[in-house]
Amino acid sequence: MSIYNLIGWLALLGIVIGASTAFRPQTSPPQKQPLLPSPVYSPSTSYYHKITATLTSLEDLKIKVGDRIQPDTIITEHPTERQELATKQQQLEAKITQLSLPIPPISPLFPPNLASEEIALRQAKLKLEQITQKMNTGSSLKFKQPELSAIFESDKIEQLNQLQDQQHNARLEIEAAIARLDEAKSRYEQQLDEYKLRLAEYQTRLQRQQDELILLQNQLKTLRDQQHNTGIVRSPYSGKVHRIKVIKQQDQNITVEIILVVRDDSNYD
Repeated sequence: MSIYNLIGWLALLGIVIGASTAFRPQTSPPQKQPLLPSPVYSPSTSYYHKITATLTSLEDLKIKVGDRIQPDTIITEHPTERQELATKQQQLEAKITQLSLPIPPISPLFPPNLASEEIALRQAKLKLEQITQKMNTGSSLKFKQPELSAIFESDKIEQLNQLQDQQHNARLEIEAAIARLDEAKSRYEQQLDEYKLRLAEYQTRLQRQQDELILLQNQLKTLRDQQHNTGIVRSPYSGKVHRIKVIKQQDQNITVEIILVVRDDSNYD
């Protein structure tokens, strides 16, 4: 094959390739799809709420079918139970009033006046000193023989005997004065012990009174809270009373079932 033929074939091949490229359909790049909004799911506009209550009489029911009620609306109320709680409250208040009265304080104990006993003791001691001094001065006998003294110094012997008797009596007076003083002190110590005992009992009574007052006041607070809630059933939601049905009756108790239609939008017929 000559070079001219080869060039011709190459030119023909180029023409064919160019024609095929010219007639090829053009494709555009893929486009991003727009995001669609997510569906909005709304909760149910209404639902039923069941309330169960126990009555002693149908008159305790404070609502009827078709009533529109708000949260905390009284559904049932038991006046009998509330009256019982009111009676207990009065009794507790009376006890608190009685316990609040002050306890009479005990009389104070003053130290005894021992002046008279102490004066008597000092006088007895002084008397003994005077008698002893007289015996030591001017009452000695000149004769050593008792027989001679009895004859020639009978007056001095008599005086000495009198001083000895006075000395003995003075010592007895001192002992008696000491005994009276000790008795007065002992009596005061006994009174002091009794006073301490009464004081301890008084303080115990005060503490017991305070403890009982605190206990009764706590009971009164609890009772008042019970009065607010006991015997009363309140609605937790706003809605419309759909149905009231007696489901049980035993002795004096009546159990009712209350169906309440609760809606998010309260403006409905």
